Amino acid sequence: MPLTEDGLAAAGPMERYFKTENHYRDTEVSPDGRTIYVATDIGGQFQALDGGVGDAVVNQGAILVFTYAGE
Repeated sequence: MPLTEDGLAAAGPMERYFKTENHYRDTEVSPDGRTIYVATDIGGQFQALDGGVGDAVVNQGAILVFTYAGE
């Protein structure tokens, strides 16, 4: 989500970067800021990719790793 210059408020629409059908439990960012670790729940509701609500978690109780590969 874009932030204002001072970083204290949202300044635009949210953009989804990680498109998965999971219920996220916790996140952690690596010290270099290039990798995000996401812990998923074994169940729970989430916003489905089609815009509805889902409850069939794809990666139950997993750690997902997303690494920025640009620039």
